[in-house]
Amino acid sequence: MTTILTPKTFPEAASLPIIDIAPWLRDGDKKGRLSTSASLHAACLEYGFFYLNISSYVDAAEPLELARLAHEFFALPQEEKDSISLSKQDCARGYQRLKENVTQGKGDSHEALDFYRPVEEPDKTKPLWGENQWPTIPTFREKYEKWVHKMKNLGLIVMEAMSVGLGMTPEEWQELRRQVDDSFWVMRVIVWEIWTNGLYNSTLHRVIHKGTNYRVSIPFFFEPNFTAVVKPLSAALRIQEGLDTSGRIPGTIPQSHKKYEPTVYGEFLKAKVSGNFATGKGKYD
Repeated sequence: MTTILTPKTFPEAASLPIIDIAPWLRDGDKKGRLSTSASLHAACLEYGFFYLNISSYVDAAEPLELARLAHEFFALPQEEKDSISLSKQDCARGYQRLKENVTQGKGDSHEALDFYRPVEEPDKTKPLWGENQWPTIPTFREKYEKWVHKMKNLGLIVMEAMSVGLGMTPEEWQELRRQVDDSFWVMRVIVWEIWTNGLYNSTLHRVIHKGTNYRVSIPFFFEPNFTAVVKPLSAALRIQEGLDTSGRIPGTIPQSHKKYEPTVYGEFLKAKVSGNFATGKGKYD
């Protein structure tokens, strides 16, 4: 999981690495890019999490404005928020009340407003195939769609940097990129766990808000295409083949690194969403 940092959000003492993506935003900094890629690889191996410094990519005012708009939406009367509830679309896009999102069988103490990539010929009776529901707040949709476009570009930049850290060839990177060029927006670490055959672990995590104020978070999940077949990458298997080679047939991986089975991402996502919302119970079975 990546936590994005802007100039005003750096923690005073971070136990996780803070990685600057700046070298990947400019041409000619080969040494800087290799250093960033190595840091990403090390963080994914050790933690499965890292902070990403994107202060050279976005204006600090942008996320502040998005947060302001979010506060304005969540301060609306309940009936107005309910007018774009999940239940009015595909039970994945729209507003969710407190406790409507479920984690490990328990309702979460947060409200949310979820968007996914627009699809052709939307049909709200089909899982994940509805339409996004936007608040009528002036500039809300315009500014959030601009942010989505910017974060999608950033997702590709970070993925390319990670591909170098993993030792992928340029050809292998282009093949991987084709799996996310039309991404469904909402990259989970579990996908990287499969792609890396377990080298990068999907870390169990939760959000703990210790303050007394009303906290707004604007996460962006960058995921593969709906029809992408996610399977272990050759680069990851090469790394594992190089581990503990004693007593093994050349070209095989250690027994401790059992190869992950391929999965169609859309099926994985539907299974994930099916247990997320009480309102969608039965819709994704």
